[in-house]
Amino acid sequence: MTTASEHPVRRPPVSGFPRGPSSSTRLSVTVRRQDGWTVLVLRGELDLGTLEALEETFTEQVMVSQGRGDRPAVALEMSRVTFCDSSGLNALLRSWKAIRNAEGRLVLVAPARQLARLLQTTGLDRRLPVRPELPHAPELPDASELPDVAVGQ
Repeated sequence: MTTASEHPVRRPPVSGFPRGPSSSTRLSVTVRRQDGWTVLVLRGELDLGTLEALEETFTEQVMVSQGRGDRPAVALEMSRVTFCDSSGLNALLRSWKAIRNAEGRLVLVAPARQLARLLQTTGLDRRLPVRPELPHAPELPDASELPDVAVGQ
């Protein structure tokens, strides 16, 4: 069974700057269940103004898994992420640390070209599990086996 929900971020216009049509919903997060994973499908821009949608949905889904007595297994499907800045990368790192604390698993699935380049340039592709497609859960190492990453904030 696939369960889906969507959490768009709506930003108020900044005084003196008109809001363009694309700024009203710059990031949406859809949730589905697949092969033992909670898959969060991200569409749009991941930056300071939109990362709240990811963080809220991620936290909610980790809590749902824990409420069922499961270790959380979250996949971030990122093929439709059109932009990601340092705030977005920081949100990914915070998500990774949170999943480690919950003794769960996290994988970034099929990041868009720009994001894949950014992960490589920053070296985060060596820290965060990145896969071209959703893996079977046993293929992914325990979060406790992965190295620590310093996160600012």
